Amino acid sequence: MRIIASLMSDPDCETDSTPFLHNVEQGQDKDKAKGYLGVQPRTKSLGYRVLQAIGSALFVVSMGVLVIIQIADILGGSTVAPPSRQNDYILDPKWQFNATPQRREYYWTITCESYELGGTVRKMILINGRFPGPMIEANDGDTLVVHVDNQASNSTSIHWHGIYQKGSNWFDGTAGITQCPIASGSSFTYEFKIDGQAGTYWYHAHLAVQTADGLYGPLVIHSQEESSLQKIPYASDRIVMVQDFYNNLSAQLLIEYLEPDNENAEPIPDGALINGHSFQDCSGLSNRICKPKVPAFELTAGENHRFRFVNVGVFATFNIQIDSHKFAITEVDGTDVFPTQSDLLVINPAQRYSVILSANQTDADSFWLRAGMNTHCFASTVPGLQTEVRGIVHYRPSTNSSSSLPDTKAPSSPPPGECSDIKLESFRPVKQVIAPPKPDASFYIRTNFEIGPHRLSRGFFNSSSLRLDMSSPTLHRMISGMEALNTSFNILERPPLILPTIFGPQPFPALKDNIGVNTKAYEPSRELVLQTPNTNKVVDFIFVNFDDGSHPLHLHGHKFFVLGQGKGYPPRSILNLATEDAKDEASELDLSNPLRRDTAVVQSYGDIGSERFSFFPQKLESPDVNMVFAGGTTAAILVGSRTVSDATIGLADGLTVPFALTAGLSTLGDARVVLYAGIAELIAGAISMGLGGYIAGRGEADAHDSTLCATSSLVQANQALVTTLIHNAFDEYDIPPRLAEQLASHITSLPENLQTGFLMRFCYEDGPSDSSKDRAIISAFTIALGYFLGGLFPLLPYALVSTVQLAFVWSVSVMIIALFVFGAAKTWLLQQNGQNLSQIGTRYGDMIDLPEKQRKLQLRPGLMRKCVKGGVEMLLLGALAAVAAMSLIKVLT
Repeated sequence: MRIIASLMSDPDCETDSTPFLHNVEQGQDKDKAKGYLGVQPRTKSLGYRVLQAIGSALFVVSMGVLVIIQIADILGGSTVAPPSRQNDYILDPKWQFNATPQRREYYWTITCESYELGGTVRKMILINGRFPGPMIEANDGDTLVVHVDNQASNSTSIHWHGIYQKGSNWFDGTAGITQCPIASGSSFTYEFKIDGQAGTYWYHAHLAVQTADGLYGPLVIHSQEESSLQKIPYASDRIVMVQDFYNNLSAQLLIEYLEPDNENAEPIPDGALINGHSFQDCSGLSNRICKPKVPAFELTAGENHRFRFVNVGVFATFNIQIDSHKFAITEVDGTDVFPTQSDLLVINPAQRYSVILSANQTDADSFWLRAGMNTHCFASTVPGLQTEVRGIVHYRPSTNSSSSLPDTKAPSSPPPGECSDIKLESFRPVKQVIAPPKPDASFYIRTNFEIGPHRLSRGFFNSSSLRLDMSSPTLHRMISGMEALNTSFNILERPPLILPTIFGPQPFPALKDNIGVNTKAYEPSRELVLQTPNTNKVVDFIFVNFDDGSHPLHLHGHKFFVLGQGKGYPPRSILNLATEDAKDEASELDLSNPLRRDTAVVQSYGDIGSERFSFFPQKLESPDVNMVFAGGTTAAILVGSRTVSDATIGLADGLTVPFALTAGLSTLGDARVVLYAGIAELIAGAISMGLGGYIAGRGEADAHDSTLCATSSLVQANQALVTTLIHNAFDEYDIPPRLAEQLASHITSLPENLQTGFLMRFCYEDGPSDSSKDRAIISAFTIALGYFLGGLFPLLPYALVSTVQLAFVWSVSVMIIALFVFGAAKTWLLQQNGQNLSQIGTRYGDMIDLPEKQRKLQLRPGLMRKCVKGGVEMLLLGALAAVAAMSLIKVLT
């Protein structure tokens, strides 16, 4: 068992960025790694070369079309997608709880679209055009199959929040841990069996903060025992999702949040939603148009009704009340509990509660359902912020319309307080499960934010801040290591000795039964892996929060017992429950039937010297990689840059040279002369350009092969110099000397071909080049084809029009458009590649580690202006060449 710990949320590559392309198949990651380390590729077949040449040709032809579409979209603006709702998320009243287990299949298309939300229009990530996403309803024992077609601008993944994933951990949807992201334009199928659980759950994006951009939806699992586990019968059942929302994309918010000296001040929400609707008064706000869409909940009078509340937001805690009503809380995160009466429900992000509401009031038939954000946890106050969102609870039958607004008195507001969970003693699970009397191991985890390089505030579990490699997920590396019989993945080393401090006990406890932190196969400073030798183990987590904000903690694939939660230091006695001399330490803990859930809150420390703690013992039941989450990364790679370069060279010359020639020859007044001379020049020029590209490509390949041969000889003859070169490569990255020595020692122990590959990639100023001779052929063909196709634009009018004067007019008109489009296309591609370069660092770290100038390329303004400028420049260049040619012909004749 491995548990990955994080208190960090990394930036998302949002809707105006280029896709992050990753292989989602595990085997492809290995092949790509071999290519990086100098393993020579197999010789490509003739069919492969033909296909690549055809691909280059298609690229050249389609580039202009793509740019026309892009510019049209920029000039015309995006249209607002019409809202699509799903019957207010009412559960099927005729659901067959005792149905034979079945396979339930769904087809989802994920898109980025403009959407009206809370009085503003912004980009949203939608599933089948819906916001929120579609509801999934299933029985325990069913198999869910979800086909995800990602047509959005960026990579993504889907996490099934609260689902155990027994025997299907690779479908948990945690990008960088259990899977590679689903690249834009790619598809992925999740298939897993619901096994031994029921209740209210949800799904959401698990890459960066895409949940804030709309990629989420509810998931309800029924049990054959549902009627008996819910102690109050009900006539209707529905989902109610509450959330904070922001007018800006999460990528922009994250960049602002991570700016230096922001001191971990989370962005303040712009409002709140219920099931994607909002009702607010915008009359006092400038540049805002409000279109109130009040969610209405129709209830039969005199009956009980179940509301399944889900906080799908990313930051705010909600206080939920219903005018003139009390309700009974009957479910917590999928655990049925004995009814607890209350008039206030406090729900933190990612948590779920079911309440039973009795429609038994007689003084009115419409009431406000109020969901208010707890502003005590906000870093600052925002004038005019409406912190409460409302829905209407309406009785049927009624003489009043459900669209009429209630006239009921608001209940007394909850006293301002910290964002914390409802008290533990309030809930007792219906199904009694006695917590294990003693853990096999216990882990003290300190959560806090620290100011590090570039004055950035990062979240930490002890001394670890999560930095995932999206192209090599933790699960993939673990499986590959075990298949290769790499003992570092299953035999733990004794951790370094760190004396206890005022911040708590030893962060890496002594090994017991081979349970501990794996510091050998994983780098604990960026990937904290807690490991057990098998599944039949019980582990305690003692979280102590040193941050000034509360943090929800979610454990993937499990429910945990919550044995303690409150203010102040945790009792010293419970910090060592797993030691042999622990005797009566657990006597103060109630193990008879504690609450079981998957998301709990560790409160802020409040003031210096005062801490908050949660104590989670957990029985590990499945051999998986799971994540403790308290808060993903994105990455990008460049599109075939060599093909783009070759095509640009060919097209640029093909558009300008033949155009200048035909324009000059048109002064002779004979269309046939222009046509024949133009064709001859077009063919000769294409051949000449192609040969030039081939010679350059062969020279580059020969130089690469010569360097490779010399490097291979160096590796065989002089290991001391190899070690020096490796150290020199690490110097510019400011790697600590001890770590650099370990890396150099490891690399020099690799086979010679891998050492050679490393030197070729990292130790030469120009980096690696493509050594394939096929590249020269592809380059020649691409340049020649680009030249030929570019030259056809000015030449075709002379073949189609009878008079040279009219043909000249058409040729000029066509070339004005072609030159402008080509110039704009080249500029757009360079801008997109520049945006990708700003994200390259996310593969091995985070975009936020790059210089500020590069990070801001992601949201670089004025793209349309730059494209227009590039088009005008190319147009002027072509016109200058044509005028020069025409003037020369005039002089000569």
